[in-house]
Amino acid sequence: MHTDPTLNADWYINKIGKEVSEWGCDEVCSWLGLLGLSDYDSVIHSNGITGPALLDLQTKDILELGFTKVGHMTKLRSGIQTLNPTLNSRQGATKRARQFRETR
Repeated sequence: MHTDPTLNADWYINKIGKEVSEWGCDEVCSWLGLLGLSDYDSVIHSNGITGPALLDLQTKDILELGFTKVGHMTKLRSGIQTLNPTLNSRQGATKRARQFRETR
């Protein structure tokens, strides 16, 4: 099965070498470009949307940013969903490793 790298969060995180929680506006814009949403770069920068802010975006926030086309909103929401499990699993693994080291 071929995995589309534009929706593969691990692929992009490995490519740029930063976790989503460390992304600045530039990384968010670069990721949006992979989704075909680079038209929104200026909105992302002017609103200071970093990785953590991206993960917290709600539908009303997405609309306020100017994502009015259903297709664009769907791409963004699908992309964010791929980032959240990656963030959660990586943080969970880090936390479990830390707990393991502390108990030894």
